[in-house]
Formats: sequence, C-alpha cells, structure tokens
Amino acid sequence: MAPAQNGRLDPRHHRHSVVGVLTIQRTPSESPANEIPDGRHLTLRKAMSEERPQPDGGKTQVMGEIKIALKKEMKTEGEHLVLEILQCRNITYKFKSPDHLPDLYVKLYVVNVATQKRIIKKKTRVCRHDREPSFNETFRFCMNPTGHSIQLFLVSNGGKFVKKTLIGEAYVWLDKVDLRKRVVSWHKLLASTAQIHS
Repeated sequence: MAPAQNGRLDPRHHRHSVVGVLTIQRTPSESPANEIPDGRHLTLRKAMSEERPQPDGGKTQVMGEIKIALKKEMKTEGEHLVLEILQCRNITYKFKSPDHLPDLYVKLYVVNVATQKRIIKKKTRVCRHDREPSFNETFRFCMNPTGHSIQLFLVSNGGKFVKKTLIGEAYVWLDKVDLRKRVVSWHKLLASTAQIHS
C-alpha cells in the first residue's frame, strides 16, 4: 500500500483498484458434476417443459410442442422402455418464407444421468412438407429406464447440400414419469444452440 499523504491514501490506489491477480487451480474432484473429462458438456434439464432463464432475465423462447408416449414393459430378457414419437404442433420457427413447408424429423438420445453420456441414438423418418408433422413411430429399448433421460430435437432437413436447422429441443427426466402405464403428454420445444449432426 502506498504511504499516506497528509493523512490520506495515495489517490492512485483506491480500494477498488486491481493491484494483482491470484490464480486458483481446481483439482479434478472440484470440477462441476456435469463436466466430462474430454471437455464436452451435456446439460440435463429435470423437466423438459421448464423454461431456462437467460442472462438478460428473459425466458427461453418456446418453438413449439412435441407429443410423446412412454411406458415400461417387462419381457423375458428384462425391462424395455417404449417411446412413441407422435406429433408436433404450434411450430413458431421463422422459415425462409411464410408459406414454406419444411421437411421435419425428430432426433432422440437416451442419456445416462450418472455419466451424462448418450448411450442410444435414434431418429424418426422425415415428414415432408408439413408444419405440424405426425410421426407415430415407436422405439423400444432393452434397458432399465431408472437413472436415464430422453433428449429430443426437432430438426428441419434442408436437403443433401443444405445445412440442417434445429427447431427446438426438449428433455424428459424418466425418474419423474410413472412408467407402469402408458403416459401420453405434450412437452415444450425450447430454442437451442446445440449442433445437429447426421
């Protein structure tokens, strides 16, 4: 600290001045729970219909809704998770023209919550020229659904030489769903900056 002059501190050193920088390095055990060793991150939402707060205090934009059905079946080889992708509605994405009819499909992942790794990847057929597509496709996974989530992306297929467009995303936390019977529900598709790969 600079010496006092006439009973006051040197004006060049106010209490908010930056005098030095202290660097603290975290140990691996202090890393966030959602950090994967290779540097990739996967953010899981406990309820796919919840809106994520934005830095500016706003809300994540809702781009539409997706209707799905879930249930658990018991087979001789073990438990099966049955996921039905039914339809989408109220798509608010601004396409290149108001009368444009997109080619849409749903890409889905089954995610292990403990490891935050995508263990299964599937996608529906492309529903052509339809803003409110009906897919009505069923996927069966031989697995115990406990401790897993479903990650859903609605994607606009731009064609062979055109980049695909992510319309919205949604998550289902399977531990919060009573899978003893078939559960049908609508969920919000939220705006996303995730990258879509074929």
